[in-house]
Amino acid sequence: MGVWREHLHWSVLLKWQVLAVSLPVLYTIGGVLLMPEQYRLANACFIIAGLLALAKITLVATSAPDPTHSRLLFAILGYAVVGALTVSLVRGVNNSAERQRLARLAAAVTNKRVLVTLPQAQNTVPSEPRTATAQDDSERVPGSRAHPLKTKPSVFTKLYETHTDLQADLLFKPYIGRWILISGKVGQVIDHDDYHGHRERVQVLLSVGPELTTVSMLFSTPAQMDAAALFNKGDSITAICQIHNASGSALMTEQCELAGD
Repeated sequence: MGVWREHLHWSVLLKWQVLAVSLPVLYTIGGVLLMPEQYRLANACFIIAGLLALAKITLVATSAPDPTHSRLLFAILGYAVVGALTVSLVRGVNNSAERQRLARLAAAVTNKRVLVTLPQAQNTVPSEPRTATAQDDSERVPGSRAHPLKTKPSVFTKLYETHTDLQADLLFKPYIGRWILISGKVGQVIDHDDYHGHRERVQVLLSVGPELTTVSMLFSTPAQMDAAALFNKGDSITAICQIHNASGSALMTEQCELAGD
């Protein structure tokens, strides 16, 4: 048992001469793994190094002949330093991984290198905007006034539920300015006046689909405003609107026109 305990027992890992080599090696390997973006393996190295250091502190604190208060103070200080160092390293790695992911996502969306595909979306927007070389070509682009999208509004709002605001904004950006066909039930009608008290636009809040997604619709032409002002709660309407903005709670549209008018 002497040979086993001296050379092969797990406690050998906590000898000062072993820790003097293993801890720098683990931290170095963790740093090197950041280059090929092996963030999980890097975190594993930092966490293992932290656990070995904590185990050594525990061993020293429990076996030293010093008074109890001295050993307790040593353990608390050691735990605090090693814990803070390990948490800082892991958070730094996670933040670096998140920045890299967002950078790739931003580059993909900005440079149109990928097609942003939303679940349940119809008439998907092309990854490359078409050049308006002819009127007929531009009219056939999905999301144009003549061929509006038929995407469920909940698809856009769920982006903000399942992604950070930055990620959702990047995914939603290609759809701003596109036209969309929306059907739902009127929840509220709000009159917006200008400084002179004249009607400037009418806002209709619509509940759409079984998800009851809120859609804000702005009607701004005189005929459309007059028609929208007559809506009652619960009326079912269909309109073609231009996508303006979105959040986790609503889709905002403008330049709306009742379908068929």
